[in-house]
Amino acid sequence: MITTLNLWHIDDGLKVMEEMIKKDDYEYADNVRYARSWIPQEVEEYHRKRERGCCGYYDVILDGSQGQIFFGFNYGH
Repeated sequence: MITTLNLWHIDDGLKVMEEMIKKDDYEYADNVRYARSWIPQEVEEYHRKRERGCCGYYDVILDGSQGQIFFGFNYGH
């Protein structure tokens, strides 16, 4: 179940990703993703997306009300 608090964490995490991509000039960022740790299917898809992306990856983990929320993206050419 997504709560208002979880949505706040997801929104916050996506804003962090957007700012990082702009600030650090990750021109070729792709596979922007997030997953909630308490939903195994999301975590599996998160890792699949990371491994399918090119070159490097960047991940951030936030502590949410029900567990951790993972955010990330791939970068490179």
